[in-house]
Amino acid sequence: MKTISPGNRVVHPSKPEWGVGKVLSVSSNGIEVFFVNVGHKKLSPQYVTLTVVTGEQANHPLLDNLASAASREGTTFLALPDAIQKFLTEYPGGFAGERYFAEERGFKNKAHEACMAQLGEGDIAGLLSAGQYAEICERARRVESTTNLLASFEKIQFNDALKTPENQRLFAEQLADNLYGTADEKVRFEKLATVLNQLQIAKWPVVTYFGYIRFPESRIFIKPEVTRNAAAVCGWEISYKPELNWTTYAGVRGLFEHLRSELVKAGLAPRDMIDVQSFVWCIAPPSVQHVSKAKTAR
Repeated sequence: MKTISPGNRVVHPSKPEWGVGKVLSVSSNGIEVFFVNVGHKKLSPQYVTLTVVTGEQANHPLLDNLASAASREGTTFLALPDAIQKFLTEYPGGFAGERYFAEERGFKNKAHEACMAQLGEGDIAGLLSAGQYAEICERARRVESTTNLLASFEKIQFNDALKTPENQRLFAEQLADNLYGTADEKVRFEKLATVLNQLQIAKWPVVTYFGYIRFPESRIFIKPEVTRNAAAVCGWEISYKPELNWTTYAGVRGLFEHLRSELVKAGLAPRDMIDVQSFVWCIAPPSVQHVSKAKTAR
């Protein structure tokens, strides 16, 4: 019989519904394991002999990206089947339901269409070559105004930052590069983040908004509180920092891609990251004290 060690992937012989688990610690007080379908469990080797698994049976994205104990502290793990049930209770019919479209999907679709019409690759390239930076910024403002994804104070800061010609040039050039540039996405993200820092509007919703609205099939939108809540209840490590950085962005995108894959397997058929972001909002809303404000910025 193989000795159980921290890091081992295991299954509970009489609880197959718990799924595969990762051994967190082994001591005289017991074995602590995080199982993908039930979360953290402390087990006594006197009463259960865990089975170590390897290869395909041991693979699971959640265990590969498991949040630290500190990140999970004070949070109740929400297994995916329970998260899906919570979503379907809120939105009968799921992503195809009328209520979901009315409350979550419809206005984001309109914003996506507006972004393609106002900030298409050919249009933005022509405006750049003509030096019409103010027009690009005005179009960006019009697109943003079609949604309530930015909080009111973020909208004000964004509009104020684009009042001078130099700021308009900086933002217009980096917005175009972020959306349509040929460099690695990480490079383009970091260049836009640098400009937003210069303009003093370096907020997660601002840096992710236009990419998400223009390319919802692959880009994500980050609302810090909701995203951190979702990562915590899912047990996923996103390495969150308030400062704009690629490590956090990549961590959140990994979580969203995992959720999209699992939702597809569960038969919910998410179309893109708009659906995933709405699912995240539903399973991990802002804390109670912020709900009334956040309802206007989702």
